[in-house]
Amino acid sequence: MDCLLSFIIPAYNAANYISRCLDSILSLHMSDNSFEIIVIDDYSSDKTREIVKTYTAKYPFIQLLCQNANHRQGAARNRGISAAKGKYIAFIDADDIVKEGVSEALNRAIKKNLDICFYGMLHEKSDGTYREVKWNMPVDIIVDGILFLNNYLDMDVNGPTRGVFKRSLMLNNLLTFVEDMRWEDGDFCVKLYSYAQRISNIEGIGYVYMRNEQSTSLKQTSSSLIDQLKLAVRLIDFVTTQGEKLQNGKAMILEEVQYRYVHNVLRLRNLSKYTAKENRSLCRALTKRDLTLLKPFALSFWETIYLSCPSLAQMLLFVICPIASLGRLIVTNIRKSKHH
Repeated sequence: MDCLLSFIIPAYNAANYISRCLDSILSLHMSDNSFEIIVIDDYSSDKTREIVKTYTAKYPFIQLLCQNANHRQGAARNRGISAAKGKYIAFIDADDIVKEGVSEALNRAIKKNLDICFYGMLHEKSDGTYREVKWNMPVDIIVDGILFLNNYLDMDVNGPTRGVFKRSLMLNNLLTFVEDMRWEDGDFCVKLYSYAQRISNIEGIGYVYMRNEQSTSLKQTSSSLIDQLKLAVRLIDFVTTQGEKLQNGKAMILEEVQYRYVHNVLRLRNLSKYTAKENRSLCRALTKRDLTLLKPFALSFWETIYLSCPSLAQMLLFVICPIASLGRLIVTNIRKSKHH
């Protein structure tokens, strides 16, 4: 049966917090027939499925979809979109919770026939306190996607869990998440914004990002670094296809490509921290891809070398990494001796 809002929750080994997430949705002031909850278990090895089944047995508007292999959040969200019946969709991560701002955003979206309505977010910090994260956008205006990208886009706020999105906006534009990789949502969101005709914003808090030290997004491996570079290429492709329509938005996106992805992945200081095995894996992956689009965003001679000739950079790393490790060890011992 069709409803107003579909909550889509990809879950992988979420047994410790999926109940907290579901309970936060159930506590919202929304009638049961106005929303549905779709949990997509991404081949968990813990008790996630069993826990969700206790909810599906009690609440007919909650359904569990099970993947037969782990394909990461992108595939899980795509399956959720396909199964959804809601006019709008809210993407929720299994280790986070929602607040009443979701209801407020949904009401505004329906009243104003919006494609997207954003809400504020609280972000849990490592010390247990929270910082408020919002778009720098007035709450009393409605803009189209290109105007939003040029005037209000903030890549630090960007993400699929930041608001409610009209389901038809995704279906009509054949927009899906990239599957089988991390960093699947960066280009999905900016593309979604570009298709929208009516975007607005509310003051209230609708989402709380709960810090999870086991989250895959916090783990840096050679494969996650490669996925970041793939996202950088996809973002460059996006701004290229937009042509002259993007002005400030283009600058914001390309700055994100340069600093967060290319520089953070390839800066020598970071590469020297990875194991030889991780660096070899990164090098092998880079040599198989055309990364010419990334070269203009290199911030150092070293990064230019890596993007031009990964195999040469890899040879240099065999010399540099041991020296860097020795240097860090010496500095650490000196600091310890001074402390004592």
